[in-house]
Amino acid sequence: LAQAAGLGWIAKNTCLIHQKVGSWFVVGEILTSLELEPDQPVPDRCGSCTRCIDACPTGAIVQPYVLDATRCISYFTIELRGAIPEEFRPDMGRHVFGCDICQDVCPWNSKALVTLLPEFQPRSLGMAEDNPGRDRKRAEGLNQSRDRKGAVKNDTYPHNAPASAFNPPLEWLANLTEDEFREFFHGSPVKRARYSGLLRNGSVAMGNSGLPTFRPVLEKLAELPDPVIQEHARWALGRLEK
Repeated sequence: LAQAAGLGWIAKNTCLIHQKVGSWFVVGEILTSLELEPDQPVPDRCGSCTRCIDACPTGAIVQPYVLDATRCISYFTIELRGAIPEEFRPDMGRHVFGCDICQDVCPWNSKALVTLLPEFQPRSLGMAEDNPGRDRKRAEGLNQSRDRKGAVKNDTYPHNAPASAFNPPLEWLANLTEDEFREFFHGSPVKRARYSGLLRNGSVAMGNSGLPTFRPVLEKLAELPDPVIQEHARWALGRLEK
């Protein structure tokens, strides 16, 4: 529909691209009784470029304009329930929720604007370690959690939380309890991965890091009762051994 409305063209990575802002935008709509002159679809301007296809670690873009979602890192880390196919785990790198590599490498996104809207900023989680003098009341106000009806509760997040939800440490994610997971990611798309999925994804990411410092965390995950988390943590420990 967006393509037919003239907002852009469907690229080889199957995303909609606008000539001026790339693919980093949200499509909206306006319902109106006005009679407007309809825009015409714009031509495909991908040309001979194949950067998105070449950059996809798991080969999910099987041919131009065709995406096999069952090979996509976003599918593995968000939608898939159960075990991630072992053949794709090494190529997932340190992704724990989603993937935008095919958009990151797109030349049309070199012109993409960075939004200043507060709704799109990383949420504040805890006290910044490099700024212990931060106004505590202000920090606690930002960190208030909400109940199921959206009412603010009086408790605050644990003090060991990272300052921001943007790219949090893998050790911190792996040590979250299920209750903490619900608190930190209330109202966030991250909840789509579910608690067990996030620990599963974190295990793969730690294994792919090659860092032996993750071994104690993975050994702890390997003892959890969830068989999927267990298996991925043991796989990650094997990766570290290599």
